[in-house]
Amino acid sequence: MERPDLGAALAAAADPSERRRLIVAFAGFCRGLHQARVDADLSPANILPDGAEFRLRHPGARRLWLRRRRWQRLAQLHRQAPGLVSAGDQLRFLRCYLGDGDRQERRTAWRAILPAYRRLQRDEARRAAREAFRTGTAIAREGASLYVRGRRGSAAVRLHLDAAQCRTIWRLAHVFERLGLPALRPVRLDAHSVDLLAPDLDEHAMDYHAAVARALRRFEPYGRFVRDPEWALTSAGAVLLTPNAFRLELQGPTGSCTSSRPGTRERRRRSS
Repeated sequence: MERPDLGAALAAAADPSERRRLIVAFAGFCRGLHQARVDADLSPANILPDGAEFRLRHPGARRLWLRRRRWQRLAQLHRQAPGLVSAGDQLRFLRCYLGDGDRQERRTAWRAILPAYRRLQRDEARRAAREAFRTGTAIAREGASLYVRGRRGSAAVRLHLDAAQCRTIWRLAHVFERLGLPALRPVRLDAHSVDLLAPDLDEHAMDYHAAVARALRRFEPYGRFVRDPEWALTSAGAVLLTPNAFRLELQGPTGSCTSSRPGTRERRRRSS
């Protein structure tokens, strides 16, 4: 039987020290490949932990090496990381990958990774927007309605709007989910309503204004708010309740764009 891949191993590691050990060891493995000028698919699904070592499920390694390719590979890893490890673990990986580099070197490396990461994210966002109305493994059709498989019957927030607005919110919700942004997830689209997954409210989880500030920073690279957003506070932080308050802007050369922040007029929705 084949060993579990790195993603499965990280998910199964209940002990934080075991997760840290895997991350540090994997960073050393990646550094060794790149120092040897070997280019390989480093996605967690292609990495098989084997004791203190790692091997590639599908080697396909090449020795044709360009410095830019190195940052592209690290950007791909960073894109897949949010569902597997924390932001602190991502920083730990980069610190171990760079070895004895100082803080300035890590900052320089991150500036090199970021443009490639933003390009990948923009591609993912456009793909999610296209796929939001396609039936398949993720989305099913029921009459004139669409729903997300696996969320049928889930507790939802229902928005009653005209057909065009419903389709816009449905598309945005799919894009936000693909980007890992803190917003309500899509459940069902009808002709004049759209259902979004109800958040698990926790008003006392953390400071509301600090949570909103963190959420705003996560949205900032992808567009701007065109009206006052509404937020809900959950144990994971602030979650956007009004997707149509945000305008996606994905055409910039580096993915960066300005964001209007109507922070002084944010509306907080409390649980009833």
